[in-house]
This record gives sequence, structure tokens and C-alpha cells, in this order.
Amino acid sequence: MEVVAITAAAMMAFSQVRGGYAEKEALNYQAKVAEANARQERGLAEASRIEAAHEKLKGDIAVQEHEKKSRALLGEFAAKTAARGVAMTGSPLEYLATTAEDLAFERQTIGYGAEMEAWRKKTQGTIHLNRAKLMDSEASAMRSAGKEAVVSGWLKGMGTMGLASYNVYGKPAPNAGAAGTGGGMDTSKGASAGITASRGRQ
Repeated sequence: MEVVAITAAAMMAFSQVRGGYAEKEALNYQAKVAEANARQERGLAEASRIEAAHEKLKGDIAVQEHEKKSRALLGEFAAKTAARGVAMTGSPLEYLATTAEDLAFERQTIGYGAEMEAWRKKTQGTIHLNRAKLMDSEASAMRSAGKEAVVSGWLKGMGTMGLASYNVYGKPAPNAGAAGTGGGMDTSKGASAGITASRGRQ
């Protein structure tokens, strides 16, 4: 009976320890998946950063090209006006000023559009990077939980074996303390003599 009880406890303890390792393995796998996803998010963040820089550079170039064309257009208008012998006053001057303002507004619109696109790309990169950090944290937490699962499995297993050992070997026998408590009849010679003397006095 004792062998059966200890064997059953050992099997249960082994199952508990094995369960801890199985849980750790599952959590480590999930951690690896999270880490792989984090690497992918970092790659997307870097791509977004490069795209943002490209959009900013493209916008700067577009503004410079527009400015060159604007100067050429205004210069051509001024030259043609002078060639016709028209003074750069009144309507020609107003037209030149209005055209210059319109061209300046176009350049601002081009620059603003490029900055907005660069900002959008940069924001996407920040989002990807934050996701990567979150996934790294999740992976770290999973690995820690896996270690704790192994420790918990061992503690449960040892607890199971300790309880079984106590139940089989450690418990005192039901009547083990009866003789030492004075609860039984004393049949020693001293006790018999005491009884006889007590009867004689009566």
C-alpha cells in the first residue's frame, strides 16, 4: 500500500514538473514570434524614416525648381515689357507683382505638401517603432513567465512528494501516545501495594 501511494505521488509530481517545462516551451515559442514581429516592425519603421527623408528632399528640390522657373518667367515678362518700350509701372507692374505672389504661394503649397507627406511617413515610423517596443516587452514577459512556470512546477512536484511522504511515513500511529498519557491501568507492583494499604486503612 505504501509503495502504491509513493508511486502515485511520484507520477503526479513528475507530471507537475513536466507541465512547468511544457508551459515554458509554449511561452518561449510565443516570445520568439513576438520578437520576430518586433524585428519586422523595426524594419518598417526604418523604411518609413527613409521615405520621410526622401519626401522632404523631393519637396525641397521641387521648391527650388519652381523658384528657378518663377524667376525665369518674371524675368522674361520684364524683358518683353521693356522691349516693347512699356514702362514697368501701372498695369505691367501690378501684373508682375500679382504673378510673383501667385508663384510664391505655389511654392509654399509645394513645400507644405512635401512636409506633410514627410510627417506622415515619420509618424508611421514612430508607430511601427512603438509596436516593436511593445512586442519586445511582451516577449520578455513571456520568457519570465516561462521560468516562473518551471519553478512553480518543481515546487508543486516537491510539495506533492512531501505530502505523500508525510502521509505514508510521517504520521504517528493512532495509539502511539496512549501509554505515555496515564490513561491505562498501572499493573506494576508499587501500584498493587498501594491498593492493599488503602484497603487496610478502611
